[in-house]
Amino acid sequence: MKVLQNRFFLTITALLFVVSILISSTPKIISYKSQQDFEKGKANGVSITSEGEVRLAPKVEELYKTQMPFIWSCAADKTENVYVAGGSEGEIFRIDSKKNATVFFDVGKKQIYAMTVDKQNNLFVGTSPEGTVHKIPKDGHVNLKEAEYFDPDDLYIWSLLVDDSDNLYVATGEKGNIYKVDSKGKSSLFYASEDIHIRKIIFDQNGNIIAGTSNKGMIIKIDQQGQAFVLYDSPLVEITDLAVDKGGNIFAAAAGEARIQRTTRRASTGTSEQDDNNENSDNDENVLDLP
Repeated sequence: MKVLQNRFFLTITALLFVVSILISSTPKIISYKSQQDFEKGKANGVSITSEGEVRLAPKVEELYKTQMPFIWSCAADKTENVYVAGGSEGEIFRIDSKKNATVFFDVGKKQIYAMTVDKQNNLFVGTSPEGTVHKIPKDGHVNLKEAEYFDPDDLYIWSLLVDDSDNLYVATGEKGNIYKVDSKGKSSLFYASEDIHIRKIIFDQNGNIIAGTSNKGMIIKIDQQGQAFVLYDSPLVEITDLAVDKGGNIFAAAAGEARIQRTTRRASTGTSEQDDNNENSDNDENVLDLP
């Protein structure tokens, strides 16, 4: 009898053990399908799109670590040199294809918000405040005074652009102008904006200039004759960067607070001169300008 009881006890114990294994190994299905789901984990070598797609991410590699508090501008020439500048010390670093970094040029204690390179690998540098454009040859053998190339009556140089004919376009702040400087150094006003700053200029596929402004936050297309058309009026005050893809689509980075504009409402009746000139504060209203 005792033997039977022991066998019964062992059998029950074995059954309970098997059942516990079966319960613990029951498959569970968890679905990850949104961007928010994937962002709970750590993305390692992948990018997560707004549609919840996981893709291989571009490779990110550190070239050089400067001691500058800010890097405001980068440019690359045709020999794989990368130029970086920013901070308040006015130093421009050149990083070659082997990651060797040297101080290429020093423009003095100025901020550098814009750089670009022409077909001859000359480097154009825009300094602020008291905006000045410097032209530095690829060997860097020029002094600061000799490097001065264009000195407009503007406070900031925000963006620089060179076309196929080596014409330099200079976007400025405080007056919101775009200047054109030809390959011989002759300058002219190419476009005068209604906004205070033109923060960024790029070319589209047809050679038009796409400009992003600050204060009104507009994206403007300007043709080769300087005729302008507003493509987009952002609800934010500043367009800080622009890009155009192969399909001609324009991407923009906007920043700042939502814009407040003052508009005047007039009654639909009463067309006398007195009514037309009566724009008192009772008819003014602050409205949020939304797209």
